[in-house]
Amino acid sequence: MEVEELGALEEWLSQYGEGTQNTYRLLFKKFLEYTKSTPEELVKIYKEAEDKRKWSKDYGAILLRFQEYLLKEGMKPNGVYTTVTCVRSFFSRMCQPLSIRRGGVIQQQMAKGEHVFSQSDLQKMYSIADLRDKAIISTAVALGWSSKDFLNLERDFIEKLVKRAKDQGENFIRFDWERGKTKAPVMGILTPEALNDLEKWLKYSEKYNSKWLWSGSRNKKIWRDVLTDMLNRLSEKADLSLTGKLRFHLFRKFLMNTLAVSGLNEFETKIILGKKIPISDLTYLQLKESAYKKYKEAYPNFSLTKIVNERIPKLQETVVDQQKEIEILKTKVEVLTKTNETLMKRLEQSRNPELRQIATELREFRLKVESEEE
Repeated sequence: MEVEELGALEEWLSQYGEGTQNTYRLLFKKFLEYTKSTPEELVKIYKEAEDKRKWSKDYGAILLRFQEYLLKEGMKPNGVYTTVTCVRSFFSRMCQPLSIRRGGVIQQQMAKGEHVFSQSDLQKMYSIADLRDKAIISTAVALGWSSKDFLNLERDFIEKLVKRAKDQGENFIRFDWERGKTKAPVMGILTPEALNDLEKWLKYSEKYNSKWLWSGSRNKKIWRDVLTDMLNRLSEKADLSLTGKLRFHLFRKFLMNTLAVSGLNEFETKIILGKKIPISDLTYLQLKESAYKKYKEAYPNFSLTKIVNERIPKLQETVVDQQKEIEILKTKVEVLTKTNETLMKRLEQSRNPELRQIATELREFRLKVESEEE
């Protein structure tokens, strides 16, 4: 069975970016093999079902049995979670959401056995790094991006940002970006250290004549393994006391944790890291401004050259204020969630097929947002 040629599959996958499409195509093939069916057959069974509620419960049960099958086959819990999310997304898009008992779907697990970077760790590695590695570390800390997005930065784009900062006399420069995996908007920010290191790296790497910012002698962008090798090499040279494995994603975790303890609330942190948030355009623009301001204030906490021996003034007071903000936002979200759930039930029970279709699309959108959150 050639999954790539199936029309229903491609119609469903069209809502995702290329990377997610490739992953979901392979994962969904496992479900097709398990059920010995095709996407078209699954859709046909749904359309022909007289009792749609019973269909939803039946296929929800099938999905849970598929989940147990994957676990017995040795797939790791996070892989099973992603696969189940993938299948649920297909049914939500092409049929209707599956009915699954609360707690039935396996939950994602936190990665174990990883080192947790401290500011001191990064400062030690940075101090002994060469020109390219300094630029990588300072830019990775400033952005907190995934390795894929980081390696896809183009030289021309960064050159313009560095030039703009220099011409305008700005110590920080911000820009809009879109995550390759989820298409979530990102407010990228380059720090004084990153801008300084990038300017030096851009001048040095002119000889490579590559479109990519992080290129090697063959004019092609470097591989993710190169980043991991750099971390291992510098950590050993800096004689760090590691508590687990090193990988590029630790830069993202470091920035996220540092911003959180430096007074940025959950939504402000998500705007900088590129995590989707269900808010209006106006609120988003307001949050961008507050996030940018607080990011610059928090900079001493993740600077690679400044030794910080005391807390930021009034940090504790700021954290308390932000916690109050979060509680207020959570209360608002809970009220909206209850209101939306009541409305959803009314729409789903409506005799009007157009209203029921709207309900299906809304649940599909909610599932999509939940499944894309990294």
